Amino acid sequence: MMRAIRFFSIFVVVYGPAVSADTVVDWNITATNVLIASGQLPALLQSRPFAMIQLAVHDALNTIDLRYQRYALDCPLDPEASPDAAVAAAARGVLVIQYPDQQAMIEAAYDKTLALIPEGEPKERGIALGARVAQAILDLRSEDGSDDTTAYIPGEGPGEWQPTPPLFGPAVRPHWRYVTPFALKSSSQFRAPGPPSLFSVQYARDLVESYDIGGLTSTVRTDEQSEIAQFWYELSNYTWNQIARIVSQQRGLDMWQNARLLALLNMGGADAFIAGWDSKYEYHFWRPVTAIRFVTDPEWLPFLNTPVHPDYVSTHSVFGGQASVILARFFDGDAANFTLTTTTAPPGVYRSFTSFSQARDENGNSRVYAGIHFRSACNDGVAMGESIGGFVMDNYLLPLR
Repeated sequence: MMRAIRFFSIFVVVYGPAVSADTVVDWNITATNVLIASGQLPALLQSRPFAMIQLAVHDALNTIDLRYQRYALDCPLDPEASPDAAVAAAARGVLVIQYPDQQAMIEAAYDKTLALIPEGEPKERGIALGARVAQAILDLRSEDGSDDTTAYIPGEGPGEWQPTPPLFGPAVRPHWRYVTPFALKSSSQFRAPGPPSLFSVQYARDLVESYDIGGLTSTVRTDEQSEIAQFWYELSNYTWNQIARIVSQQRGLDMWQNARLLALLNMGGADAFIAGWDSKYEYHFWRPVTAIRFVTDPEWLPFLNTPVHPDYVSTHSVFGGQASVILARFFDGDAANFTLTTTTAPPGVYRSFTSFSQARDENGNSRVYAGIHFRSACNDGVAMGESIGGFVMDNYLLPLR
């Protein structure tokens, strides 16, 4: 029997230079482009350096003018240091250690920033301050467990995660649930309640929905739903940082506000993956493709390729949940108008939103349309993410004025 095979191409776009003339935003874009160029997968591996970079930038600025609580650095202020030089040196200091193979791109961006800053003591003090903050963040995360390994043997029975097509590769980074969180007290602090029983009505609904709408040859999924699945297939780090930049520009944030916003967003994002991985490997629930092939149709394939780790919870949905809460609370309301494209959207496709929660919901729905997650994994993932986002906002980088 001939089987339809889908080749899903990623249309890589490099984010252009910032239009805000804000060094914080510039270096967020530079970091995004460095991480894209690195080809590093999966998204959880990028979430950690994203958080480190943005926390370093935040602490650098708040060691010049202390407007918000610092995260890692506790030293006297240096009000004479150049903010632009400090931001560039802080971001560069983390990036060159985390991505030495991209040093040429990093140094080019660094030289471009420094060329715009007048020579003199403020510039030199800013460079020294940024380097010191970067090293403080690197030291803080040097033994966080991210380099550890954990043996994982997949299950074989109903409900147990098993390697998925097309590669049938081993489970990705099962040890990540033990990485030290950036903000949470533990990775299990907001652990999800668990997937529905295989004998429950909810599971039956999830299974039917995934089969009907998420299949490669589905006649139920609409063209727009297919577009949504592709649009949000991008790594969460890229999409939600872009949303933050767009709304920041609309609202006219200054450097300190941007630094705090991006640090909160990426700190919550890193913990979204750590906490999500805790639930994934606590419940090790099977993916729709495994369940449907076992129960209903041995030839069924999802619309988009299934990532190689358990279904429950959807960390894509966890990330969206925390991001929507942090953005809504930061901007004093859920309402926001923004339009964007992504690195995985079909060419020329842009999508528009009127609120952060609308983007959050579409982000979660996309995993069902793609056929790679059950509905319960997405809904419970969003709820977990909202708890993480609220905790981060309540406890970190609080205003001091």
